[in-house]
Amino acid sequence: MSGILQAVAGGVTSVVASPLNCFASVTGGSVPLHVASAAGNTNGVRMFTANGSGGVPPYTYTWSRQNSANKTVLESRTGPDAYVSWSGMLVGEYQSTTANCEVRDASGATATSSTIVIGIQRDS
Repeated sequence: MSGILQAVAGGVTSVVASPLNCFASVTGGSVPLHVASAAGNTNGVRMFTANGSGGVPPYTYTWSRQNSANKTVLESRTGPDAYVSWSGMLVGEYQSTTANCEVRDASGATATSSTIVIGIQRDS
């Protein structure tokens, strides 16, 4: 465990956990993702990725969609990575999914990432 050493009675020191943080990003390129099909998903191509740090490992992750329902769905919502699926997109249509991630550590502390976006543009 990383953290700050704290002196306690009797000369014994203990490690106090550093504050819990959650950082989220989009991996796999810049937005929007250009696609040629009416349906599909970004799994392995364009992912939301979160990293917890500080606090008391291990961490659990929960992704939350931040924008209203459209033709996209936030998938794989309970791990450090999530992706987007879509259906019914017309040629020339653009859809996006915005999300953030909450990380919880072993002590029950939580931290939430900033909101990030994956955009999908159907070209043909």
